[in-house]
Amino acid sequence: MVGFEEPTVTSANKCLFLSHQRWPEIKPGSNAIIMGDLIEDMGMAKNLELKQVIRVGFFNAPPISGSELLKKYMKSFDVLIMNDGNLTRVAELVAAIAGLEVEAEAEADDPEGSDMVLCTTAI
Repeated sequence: MVGFEEPTVTSANKCLFLSHQRWPEIKPGSNAIIMGDLIEDMGMAKNLELKQVIRVGFFNAPPISGSELLKKYMKSFDVLIMNDGNLTRVAELVAAIAGLEVEAEAEADDPEGSDMVLCTTAI
C-alpha cells in the first residue's frame, strides 16, 4: 500500500459522508436498508432525513461467549443474519418489500439456510 485517499472513511465517521448534498439520489423522506456487522454501523444514516429504516446486522460471535453481545445486537437491529449467513435472506426481504416473488433457485444459493432473526416488531 502506498497511502490513503482523502477523505478516509471509517466506521466511526461514515455518517459524515452520507448526506443529501453528497448523495442527491437519497431524497429526504426516502426509505433505506442499512447493513453492518457493528452496532456503530447503525448510526451511519443519522444525518439523513429518512422515512423508514430497516437495520440489518450480521452477528458472528460464538453463542456461549456472545450471549450478552447478542442481546445488544437484538436491541440495535431489526433483523440479524447469524452464523456467517449470506445475503440471500436480505434479497428475500427486499423482494418481499417490493412485492416480488423470490425465485426458487435462491434457496439453492443457501442450501443450509442462514439463520435470520427478526429483532423488533417494527417491520
